[in-house]
Amino acid sequence: MWFDFRWIQNNEAAIADHGVSKAECEWVVSRNRPTRIGDRFIAVGQTGGGRKLKVIYEMDDALTIFVVIAYPVR
Repeated sequence: MWFDFRWIQNNEAAIADHGVSKAECEWVVSRNRPTRIGDRFIAVGQTGGGRKLKVIYEMDDALTIFVVIAYPVR
């Protein structure tokens, strides 16, 4: 499924603090089924380069994702 991602300075900085790129977040979210917890979703999966990430995000609308945080996991 295709999604639009809304990036602002704050969420870009938050993921960068964990060494994660926007492209990696978009890859993991677009290719993994999320778990829903309240108003947020959690996607866990491998990037195209094989790194495992956890991406926590909210849906702005049916097709727009706002990444809250993302970080590598073991």
